[in-house]
Amino acid sequence: MGVVRFFACFLGGMLLFAHDAHAYLDPGTGSLVIQALAATLLGVAVTARLWTAAINRAVRRLLGRPALTEGSTDRQRSNDHSP
Repeated sequence: MGVVRFFACFLGGMLLFAHDAHAYLDPGTGSLVIQALAATLLGVAVTARLWTAAINRAVRRLLGRPALTEGSTDRQRSNDHSP
């Protein structure tokens, strides 16, 4: 954790004492930033979906309920086991 704190302080210091760069940003740079943001948002969405599915499976296992298959619901499962 000390390494992460060091780099956070280092980057914070660099941003705090940064001088004007007077740099040119072309339209390709803006496109790259938008693409990176879109990829990040989609990555977070997919990761959240996978984590919620894993947590759901773990909770169902703890409660003793069978895991849901793709596209099935609890109501469909209860109808499948009735005589």
